[in-house]
Formats: sequence, structure tokens, C-alpha cells
Amino acid sequence: MKTVNMFACLCLLLGWLGCEQEQPLGNPAPPTAGFGNLTAAVVVDSFLDVQLLLSKPLERPLEVEAAVEGDAVAGEDFVLEGGNRFVLEPGQLNGVVRVRALPSDDPTRLDRIVQLRLLPTEGVRLAEGREVLTLVFSLGGQVNLELWAPNETFPQLFGYTSFGPEPVATGRTNEFFAFAFASRTTPDVIGFYHPNPDWGVNAFNMIRIYSDFNVSSASAFIRIPEALKFSPDSPGASFGTVEVIPQMVTVTRMESSGLPPFEIGISGGGAYDERTGTIQLDVFFDETAIGGAENVLRKYVLEAERR
Repeated sequence: MKTVNMFACLCLLLGWLGCEQEQPLGNPAPPTAGFGNLTAAVVVDSFLDVQLLLSKPLERPLEVEAAVEGDAVAGEDFVLEGGNRFVLEPGQLNGVVRVRALPSDDPTRLDRIVQLRLLPTEGVRLAEGREVLTLVFSLGGQVNLELWAPNETFPQLFGYTSFGPEPVATGRTNEFFAFAFASRTTPDVIGFYHPNPDWGVNAFNMIRIYSDFNVSSASAFIRIPEALKFSPDSPGASFGTVEVIPQMVTVTRMESSGLPPFEIGISGGGAYDERTGTIQLDVFFDETAIGGAENVLRKYVLEAERR
């Protein structure tokens, strides 16, 4: 009978080519470095601490440089406080670069991005697919505006009105919609306008309200970039108050009428509730420009989901 060499079998199972070779203890491979998230948002007029993560601590200090790319302009849109190098100290599992978004009234800044691309560095391996972080700019805010103004090309917000001081009826009676967008300059504000600058929308059902004044959907050109301001009842609350931002809204008549545009004043307020997706409003219309009253009250309910 042949004698089985148990040590030789063990060597084969472990894939060793030479059992007599002494193997080093631990894992001699350098740590892996990469970004935990591939996208992040930095709030305008605030900062974000971007973290570079390591798979294990370093034994000596090291700096990992990041190339700064994207169409955002350094010094105008943002600054990297402390530079573009992640400083990694022995025993630590992360390094930080602080990105500060500078204050700006330019709404196009929200369309620009910053990209940090890790450069090869001796002493660490870059995690595949984790070498680039894309930063976008955000206005921040405390209210979940996407309920009513989702990030879509044509975000329809449906509303219902009583056309007067009476409570709004249930069902789809007097239904209308307008495209609703989060403001690009002011936190917690939504506006009503068409993504095509040559078109308007039926904000507050004004096209129907003023249809007797030679107004149609093709002519009205109603655009209210900042219409409703939301304020939570307390920090973190999912409900609160809404202000109808006081302003004059231009309403254009049909060209065939030969009549000039007129202006309607809007103001008022109400309440919102993220849990139910509803906005309840008392809107006051100043109709003196067309021979009407100064404060005409109409009640509205705007809802995140169509009835």
C-alpha cells in the first residue's frame, strides 16, 4: 500500500509551487484608494469635505493628487481650500479635500460640474471605477420640492380651484396644470414656466380666468420663475407654510385682438404637507388693470399626484 503524504496534499491544495519556501506574514500589497461615492452635491455658499478612502492604513505619510476637471471655473464657481492633494497620515483610513462653492446669482452655474480625478501615486493602488468623483452644485434648501417640481423636462403640477373664496371641490372639477420647476437662484422656491422660452404656462389657471379678455393658451405667455416660497414649521419638519411671492404677472392677449398685454398682481399664502403631497393656497389677484377689484380671492389645491 502506498503511503499518502498529507503535507504534500496540503501544499497542492493551497497552490504552493514550493512548500519549502517561507511565506511572508500579512498582506504586502499597498492599500487601495478610491472615492466612496461617484457623485456628490456641494451647496452654493457652503462647502463639502470630499473623502478619499483607503482599504487599510498607511505606514508612512502620503499625498494623492487629484486633477481638477469639468466646466466649472475655479475661483469663480468654487475653490479647493488647501489645494488638490489628499493628505494621508499613518494609521488613518481617509484623507479630505474641502470644496467650497462660492456665492453666485448666476443660475447657469447649476449646469456646471467639477470632477476630481485621482492621479497614479506610488504607495497606493487606485480602485478601478472609483478614481473620478463628479460634483454638482445645489441650492440646498429644507423642503422636498421634487414632490411638486420633479427634475424632468416637462414636470406637470396639477391643481384645482374654486375660482372664488369657496373651498375647492373634490375630484377633477376645474382641473388645470402648469410646468413647475425649482428655482435656480433661491432655495425652497418653485416657479411656473415653459422650458421653451417662447411659450408660457397656465399658472393658477389664469388662462381660463382671463379668457374673456382675449387670452388663449397660445397667446398668454404666462411665466412666473419664482412663484411659491416654502417654509417648514420647524427644522426638519415635513409641513409648513407657503407664500405666494407678491409680484405682477404679465398676460399677453391674442395678436388678432390688437390689444396690449395687461398685468395682474398676485399675492397670498397657504400651507404645504410633504406627507400628503398637497399645497393649499389662498391667492389674491389684483385686477385693477382690467377694471376689476384689487384683492380677488381664489382658493387652490395643488397636488403631487393627479387626482
